[in-house]
Amino acid sequence: MLHSQVQPVQLPHEQLTGRQKECLYLLLQGFSAKMIAQKLGLSSRTIETHIEGIKNRLGCFRKSEIIEYGFKYIGQNKYFYPILHDGKITEI
Repeated sequence: MLHSQVQPVQLPHEQLTGRQKECLYLLLQGFSAKMIAQKLGLSSRTIETHIEGIKNRLGCFRKSEIIEYGFKYIGQNKYFYPILHDGKITEI
């Protein structure tokens, strides 16, 4: 009998890219898309694209739903949140 390996189920926020995590982190801190763009040195359009990707991965339709999801499912999980080093966000 062959034993198949069981793959752990990933929650939607665990499937976010590093840049999407950065954007989500800053959204949860109250940053607007324009402020995030300035902080990360990217265009506002690029940030809006990342936010759209977050919405798609989390199954959200509005930015407010992203925030609600973040506080409900991620909360204070320090292992999810990136940290700031010299103005740049990096993983813990």
